[in-house]
Amino acid sequence: MSTSPFNSRLTLAEAKKYGRTTEHNANQQMIANIGYAGKNGNGNIASGDGWRYRGRGFIQLTGRGTYEDYKKYSGHDVVSNPDLLLQTAIAVDCAAWFFSVYKKLNSLADANLMTEITQKVNGKTNGLDDRIEKFKFYKAQNISLELLKKKAKPLPNFNSVTSYAWNWLSPFNQKQT
Repeated sequence: MSTSPFNSRLTLAEAKKYGRTTEHNANQQMIANIGYAGKNGNGNIASGDGWRYRGRGFIQLTGRGTYEDYKKYSGHDVVSNPDLLLQTAIAVDCAAWFFSVYKKLNSLADANLMTEITQKVNGKTNGLDDRIEKFKFYKAQNISLELLKKKAKPLPNFNSVTSYAWNWLSPFNQKQT
């Protein structure tokens, strides 16, 4: 079962028109604009907000409203320049803000309440099994926030927070020997 917001927001005709087929690549901008239209402070499809305020940074901050809230907190104008969230220091700061201030998850994390955290972040339990598996790995490694901040430095071949976030310090993307 897919957990994507796009499956319920795209019509079959739109999926065929904008999705990847053997005839054409996916139109990711239009898919994001349809999928996120009218959600979390975004405007309608024509506003382009779905694409403009798509997931960025380590926490994958999404939606104009959330970008505005982070700007008010940090002073970083991610509303006018969303790609600021691709800068490592801002991505780390934003992830910590989202977790500790915006969603107030510290007490849930201290109690290891992964289901409740997932529900507060996603509204459902999307990705819960994967999150629990990764949590157990990192907890076993005794990886603290301070260590994560120190590790959050670009690798020599670093070219984006997106690729970095998905591959950084992850045992799930490495071959086990």
